[in-house]
Amino acid sequence: MLWRRTLLALVVMAVVVMGTGTVALATPLAGKANAAVADPATASGWSLQTAPRVSQPSGSLTEISCGGPRACMAVGYYTTGQTGDQATLAEAWNGHSWSILPTPNPGSSFGTVLSAVSCPSAGFCVAAGTWTNSGGQSYPLAERWQGGRWSISAMANPVTSTQTVLTGVACTSAKACIAVGYFANPYFTQTLAEAWNGKSWSVQRTKNVPNPTSSVWGQLNGIWCVSAKSCTAVGDYEGTVTQSTLAESWNGKTWSIESTPNLPGDPGSALNAVSCRSARQCLAVGEYTTNSNSTGPLAEAWNGHAWSVQKTPAPAKTQDSYLYGAFCPSASVCLAVGSAAPGTTSRPLAERWNGHTWAIETAPSPAGATQSDLIGIWCLSARACVAVGSDSSGIVTTTLAQTWTGSAWSIKSTPNPVEPQSSVLNWVSCTAADHCMAVGDYANPAGTRPLAELWNGQAWSILPTPSPAGTQAASLAGVSCAAADDCVAVGTSFNGTDNVTLAEAWNGKAWSIAPTPNITAAQGSYLSAVSCPSAAQCAAVGYYALGAVTNTLAETWSSKGWSISKTPNAAGSGYTTLTGVSCPAVNKCVAVGGYTTAPAPLAIAETWSGSTWAIKALPSPAGAAGTFPQAVSCSSATDCTAVGNYFNGANNVPLSQTLTGTAWSVRTVPAPAGAFYGSLNAVSCPAAGDCVATGYSTRSTASTNTTATLAAAWNGHSWALQAPPNPSGATQSYLLGVSCPQPGSCAAVGYYAGSLTALTVPLAARYS
Repeated sequence: MLWRRTLLALVVMAVVVMGTGTVALATPLAGKANAAVADPATASGWSLQTAPRVSQPSGSLTEISCGGPRACMAVGYYTTGQTGDQATLAEAWNGHSWSILPTPNPGSSFGTVLSAVSCPSAGFCVAAGTWTNSGGQSYPLAERWQGGRWSISAMANPVTSTQTVLTGVACTSAKACIAVGYFANPYFTQTLAEAWNGKSWSVQRTKNVPNPTSSVWGQLNGIWCVSAKSCTAVGDYEGTVTQSTLAESWNGKTWSIESTPNLPGDPGSALNAVSCRSARQCLAVGEYTTNSNSTGPLAEAWNGHAWSVQKTPAPAKTQDSYLYGAFCPSASVCLAVGSAAPGTTSRPLAERWNGHTWAIETAPSPAGATQSDLIGIWCLSARACVAVGSDSSGIVTTTLAQTWTGSAWSIKSTPNPVEPQSSVLNWVSCTAADHCMAVGDYANPAGTRPLAELWNGQAWSILPTPSPAGTQAASLAGVSCAAADDCVAVGTSFNGTDNVTLAEAWNGKAWSIAPTPNITAAQGSYLSAVSCPSAAQCAAVGYYALGAVTNTLAETWSSKGWSISKTPNAAGSGYTTLTGVSCPAVNKCVAVGGYTTAPAPLAIAETWSGSTWAIKALPSPAGAAGTFPQAVSCSSATDCTAVGNYFNGANNVPLSQTLTGTAWSVRTVPAPAGAFYGSLNAVSCPAAGDCVATGYSTRSTASTNTTATLAAAWNGHSWALQAPPNPSGATQSYLLGVSCPQPGSCAAVGYYAGSLTALTVPLAARYS
């Protein structure tokens, strides 16, 4: 997340040389506790724009129960955008559609899940699950649906438990429920059952299978009650060398273990759910492990005297198959659901028992889903069943429901809570006042993904942007548009082993990935900026790591695609990077960056002639103890302005370096009053003698640090600070990119965060 600013901080620009001679890394968010930033007086011409944040659906359904033909309740959880924690979720089915119902969460919870639900009537349901505190300790959770709303019921917790989890619940009336699961301390894990009598919950004494070679280990995963005095719970326990199936029965007074079989040679089996038509007829489902470490579906039947294994088919060409839920609507019909994984993906699995054999029934996967699972099932009859679960596109997980009509399964649309994600805009490129393209990234619990937003003269809108297949994270750091329908963005993606370069192209309708090369054996490659003087040519710069050495990286785009151009590195430096590039004409580019050397980091510029890159050291301000350029803009091949920051011995202050003809010189930029850190991160010069630069500055009080947006304008003679606005209530505000398609008209982008949320929000401002 926030790749570009993090990358630049890690390269050289955020190195602060302390008065003691030591060196420390200072990132934009480093410092003391944050306090609200007072909005400075808005300079004439600057105004805030609303840049939309990424919001995504999220949810997973884990179990379902129906109290009537048009009264089904499914429960589960969703992932919140605020913190990435899990929160309770309940959805109701009225026979035609699903709707989300408000559910409470314990006030001190840092993660809450509803795992099971039981509805003995249309107006009463009990859901069971788990909540976790800030220290990672988990507690049992029960919620009641009564009077048209959900409420939390206080539960007992075993005295010695450090982790308590509820996985199943069964109710025969509003005054008789049993929830099952397990509890643990550092020495053992034991089965758990708690009973509800209409007023309170109490812990029941369950049986455990002792392990002769280690501590007791067992858990109950599912339960079914045919009456208040007849319940069956299933799960698994750890034997001497294997994991084995477990079944226990409740007679109204005590729990007792029932012997369950395991397949010969099976190194591990578990029962996940059970369905009973009577005390003499039950079906339990789960999975078993083969000697080749693949997993197959498992079903066991109870005839009132003994459990027996039933032969269940596994889908062809699958490595792993699981059954998570089961329901028997008649003596000769049972249905089971789960998932089948042919490899790294999974799809729903549904099987049906006809009284003699099990057969696989086709359960469809949602379009585009890479992971789909059916977890819970409830049947009103042999021809009317509903199964719930989740599906994932690789980015987010959403709820899934399917219905069985007696002959086929079909998907039913389910709602999801829509949660905002942390979003950042890193750079912007404008071809006109009414056309700007901004890029960055957004983060959710599944990883970091590219983000692109388009300004059409009236509003910003989010554009779909792809991630390379198989990547765990991807971010766009820079963008350049040769025309409204021709933009190129660059950045990096993480493939699970290394960071590799990333480039995407915009054709006016959609973004697509353009393959980029990487240095052989490089441990990490990054593109931080791009410039396209025409639709036929672009240059991108960054760096790559090879062992302990970091080298400059440049790639050029032509009609033949992207190719690496050899770039020089500062002599004697083990750390040289390029952070910005500007191409005022075809085959004419200037890039800036930095390198490490004693006693302080220094700045470099490299020029592209169309065939080779040449390096040149840049001057530093007098007394500078570290110089860090970050971006460059050229109005012509002989007129360029670079901006960044340098350390003056006490503070980091804004920096400007200018190319006039063939010589670079330093130009003074005023330091923000009262700031110990000031930096210009981006610059745009639509004409000679006309530049606008943006960045941020940080101020400190006795106990807090606050960061606000920063802007400066060059009029051909001097730099003058401006005061772009900050969002109300923001504690951290940054402008990371700026683009001026013509003098007097600019767009700037970045992000901000407030004191009440960990989320970052895209920030856009306009100068006119």
